Amino acid sequence: FLVGGDVTYNVQKASISRYNAVVGYSALEYAVTLHGLSNLSTFHASYYHKVNQDIQ
Repeated sequence: FLVGGDVTYNVQKASISRYNAVVGYSALEYAVTLHGLSNLSTFHASYYHKVNQDIQ
């Protein structure tokens, strides 16, 4: 499993100005991810599948 994120903190305003998060899973033949962007208001999903050595 994969988990990640980032936070942007504005020191002058003493507030969080942006945050994003991602979760994913990777196996030998496939990988899936879900990204939460723009303060978790936009989501992006991806899927990768390796069918065999010649086709990805």
